[in-house]
Amino acid sequence: MATLPGKFIEENKEKSKRTLRFGAIALFVMLLNATLDFIRGLHISGILVLMLAFCLSIILWFIYNGYTKGAITAIVLIVNPFLVMIACAEGLNSGGYLFILPLLFALAFLMNNMRLNVSGMALYLFVTILSFCICIFLCSNTSNWQHISSKQYSDMFKINSILVVCLCAVFAFTGSYFEKKYEAALMKAKNKAEFQENKIKGQNANLQQIAFLNAHIVRSPLSNIMALTSLINKENIPDACDKEIMEHLQKSAQQLDNVIKEIVAMANNNGKK
Repeated sequence: MATLPGKFIEENKEKSKRTLRFGAIALFVMLLNATLDFIRGLHISGILVLMLAFCLSIILWFIYNGYTKGAITAIVLIVNPFLVMIACAEGLNSGGYLFILPLLFALAFLMNNMRLNVSGMALYLFVTILSFCICIFLCSNTSNWQHISSKQYSDMFKINSILVVCLCAVFAFTGSYFEKKYEAALMKAKNKAEFQENKIKGQNANLQQIAFLNAHIVRSPLSNIMALTSLINKENIPDACDKEIMEHLQKSAQQLDNVIKEIVAMANNNGKK
């Protein structure tokens, strides 16, 4: 039972690492997009993307330090509104609203990794789908916040579409790859634990056998030696009896020596296991 808390802690650490890897990928795409926005002269879009990256970094920092409760809710309630604002700042023709789609690809991974319950999953889906619908029905095709030319819209839509497809593919592959890697690590840890358990069982069996030898086998020649020495200490013992006593004493001492050697050999063998 003592190994269960340790196993639970290691499992949570591994899941946090996988969540952080997902977050690192998302942050990389955000910083790339922000850089492209500033190069295009779309400062409002760039600032919004940087703000989103900053908020996500804070959430990942909490996850890194073990505060995973409510992390998914925070991600959903922060990322989706920012994506809606970015879509409104750029217009639908830029394709920025498509970045909501990778969130759906990440759901399968997050469900298993963060153990989302039914209500958590329902909230995730509701907010994500609602955000996508708001973008489609409420955002205009072109931006009212900043000037974007037709050529920029064409380039932005192509780049955003490519990034979205790549992000979906990376999320899907990464989730599958690290899940298999995690399962392999768990199996290795399980086999190692079983090996250690069998090793301890073998050592305990040897210790029990050593205890039996000490309690029973050693006791017999030792009792004989004690009885024979008490006879030697008595007076008026004939020489013939004295010789016989010495023979029995030598025999019992030899038996005791053999038993001690056997115990020592078992103890050494137990130490090597």
